[in-house]
Amino acid sequence: VVFPTLGSSSITITDPPTSTNLRVLQCIWGSWALTEMTRYPMYILGKSSPPVVRLVRMMVPLVTFPLGAGAEAYGAYLVLKMAHHEYDNNHNRHDDDTHPIQNLSLSLWIQGALVLMMCIQVFLGPTMAYPVIVKKAFQEMGILPKKLHNKTSKALPPQKTE
Repeated sequence: VVFPTLGSSSITITDPPTSTNLRVLQCIWGSWALTEMTRYPMYILGKSSPPVVRLVRMMVPLVTFPLGAGAEAYGAYLVLKMAHHEYDNNHNRHDDDTHPIQNLSLSLWIQGALVLMMCIQVFLGPTMAYPVIVKKAFQEMGILPKKLHNKTSKALPPQKTE
């Protein structure tokens, strides 16, 4: 199986997927699917949706976000690890006719994007995104007060009377 990438590099997977790789993919896709299945009914039904739909929509990411983000970061790590393992194996052959990375070739752009994704998922997700998800869920459960949405941009200051 060959997957095109940016630049002239491509990813060629010749080995059958391991059970670890399959579990990572199942975790990523399962998290995405479950999140989306609970998100869209709220948007489709709009204001007429029952309160339980919104509650489920806000509760599900409490579980799916850490699972999905963690699996994405781990999956990126596995791809980088596999690429460097293939490079080491092929580089030590001293074959003049083969590309240094024959089975899994990643351009520097792809490697950089994978490292950036891992950093975002590991550092920014738990510190910036997840607290907002928790806050929304707690507001929906009634543990925290809900923020009132004001339709006017700014309230007028009180008028002084003489």
